[in-house]
Amino acid sequence: MLIVVPMHIDVEFSDLMTMDGVPIDFHSVLTVQVTDSVKLVRDFGQDFTGNLPGFWIRNLEQPYRPAVRDAVKAHGMNEMAIQATAAEAVDKVVTEHLLTVIKETGVPVRVLDMSLGRQRSLLGAARMLPGASPLA
Repeated sequence: MLIVVPMHIDVEFSDLMTMDGVPIDFHSVLTVQVTDSVKLVRDFGQDFTGNLPGFWIRNLEQPYRPAVRDAVKAHGMNEMAIQATAAEAVDKVVTEHLLTVIKETGVPVRVLDMSLGRQRSLLGAARMLPGASPLA
């Protein structure tokens, strides 16, 4: 069944390596809204695998994951844990990349929010990273 109200897409990351070689785990949540349900069903399907929509798995997840990994690699663990500017930089790079992929693929969705959530190093540091503002 196709859901046209905003939906949350949860993505878990395990053992992302920071610039200084410290592995961290964190969770991201995207809120997306279908902008053209007919086009989505016709061109991208209406299936779900677990809680993830098929259009995400086939078209957006693969470019999203490496974008997050690459953005995190550009920062050290202390920078990610202490400086809000590092988290904001990761958020900006990933958001811009995802919006470009959505435009290029033509997936009829709008990103309403993206939150790169709680990060935790395997050394025990934890911090809540700020979420992004609504996106058009």
